[in-house]
Amino acid sequence: MESQAELSGKEKNIFPVIRSTSFPSEAEEGIPFLYDHHTAETRIYYALDLGTTYRLIDSKLLKKEGWLAGQVRETALFNIRSLSVKLKEDRVADNTFYFLNSNDAMMPAGF
Repeated sequence: MESQAELSGKEKNIFPVIRSTSFPSEAEEGIPFLYDHHTAETRIYYALDLGTTYRLIDSKLLKKEGWLAGQVRETALFNIRSLSVKLKEDRVADNTFYFLNSNDAMMPAGF
């Protein structure tokens, strides 16, 4: 898998991935992953989508590719914003509710 890990030319395949803080912060070899703190319980890691799997971006890959952490962050955030997202919209008493998952449904008050 190491030979498949190239950032240059695959910029559209770089995405942020949210994981729990209990998720390892470095690879088994001790190489730190690129991540940012998100909440007290989560971190945002950065990954290269390889189609059927993904590879977390670590400091070794950054160095090999000559990329800066900021480049990866900017690319990943641009890519996530460019994904199409279909929202379900419901209006109740002049209030608009948006649902990311179309299977989500509003529950009546007091349910």
